[in-house]
Amino acid sequence: MPIPLSSHWSLLDKLFGPSTLATKCHDIPIPSYYWTAKDAFTPAFVALPNAQPIQVGSTVCVRVIVPAKPQRASVVYTPMPDTPWDSILIDMVGTTNNVSVPVRLQMTNDVRNTRRDDVHVYEADVELRDADEYRPRGYIEFRDAEWNPDGGLLPVDYVPEPLYVPESARVEAVDDGSSMYSLDRYLELPLCTDPAAEGRWIHTDMLPFDPHLVP
Repeated sequence: MPIPLSSHWSLLDKLFGPSTLATKCHDIPIPSYYWTAKDAFTPAFVALPNAQPIQVGSTVCVRVIVPAKPQRASVVYTPMPDTPWDSILIDMVGTTNNVSVPVRLQMTNDVRNTRRDDVHVYEADVELRDADEYRPRGYIEFRDAEWNPDGGLLPVDYVPEPLYVPESARVEAVDDGSSMYSLDRYLELPLCTDPAAEGRWIHTDMLPFDPHLVP
């Protein structure tokens, strides 16, 4: 007998809530039951395995689980080497400031990600630099490599599939003044009066990339 939709979402919220104190994806094991998800019972969903508050400038692990789906007529589409079967767009979005931080998903290191008819699990460590509460928001653009019409195949209609986001999938980035991205630290600097003055400018040694690239 089918599970009522409201009960189904409640069950997902309980299953895929925070369960670890680790912050990096490679330190957080992937639950074995992810690999048994079937499309007939579970939608593609987002999981934040550790949704504890973090400091601005720190990272949160974001995972997307795409359940196994029965083969469809599009078995002729295949991904390019070392690319995923699924095309996914997802951001972490601030609930107050509406800042969108792209989530650059990578396939997890598991052979099941290479098989068309198996569960696919993707993950990324996402750095949040602005203080706010963040929620994932995204969708699957294409499954079954239908994003790749190379070889004379016809393009597939673009019908994005929303990702289910459990209510527990939210994380707060807080600013205690210790991070290089702290707004309070920045605002404590004196105002600049000319381009050469010491003041509210970002020092090159605090930039998040190679300072030698700064003119």
